[in-house]
Amino acid sequence: MNTAIDKIMQRIEDNSAAFTSKGFLAPQTIDTYQGQPIAPDQFEFTLPAIFIDYMADYNSEKLYIYLHVLQDYTEDTENFAPDRANGMRFNEYLTTIKRLLNGMRMGGAFGALKLHQEVPVQTEFYYYHQITFACTLNNDLYAQTQKYIDATPVVPVLENGRLKDTMQGV
Repeated sequence: MNTAIDKIMQRIEDNSAAFTSKGFLAPQTIDTYQGQPIAPDQFEFTLPAIFIDYMADYNSEKLYIYLHVLQDYTEDTENFAPDRANGMRFNEYLTTIKRLLNGMRMGGAFGALKLHQEVPVQTEFYYYHQITFACTLNNDLYAQTQKYIDATPVVPVLENGRLKDTMQGV
């Protein structure tokens, strides 16, 4: 999973212009999810922030990537707010992230990311959105670990009609 998380982090970092060209701050903190929105006093991070988590379902061979996207909501959005349109730009920020990652390929063990779900989340400290992407997952653990296993066939060596011990000196 390190590969998937690293590729997502790199994609967001490499495309900071996708945010800044629209007048947004690029994500200041990108990290693995460890409950930061639930207990922010136990972590150091700067907004906007993206925290990445995942769930691998090996039976259905699906990988779900969860992005916890925290923004600094500074503008008002109520119906009488003088600059309500500016306050609603948090949705455009989320759309930027979705466009950056939807269809992204992360390597041979994973299919392309596909936008799966987006839900609002409310904690004691934050109101934020969790964006979920899904992709296929290669469940063949043998194929994934095969490069670590020496599967070279052992050729028997006969000496004077008897099997020679080829393990001497190993």
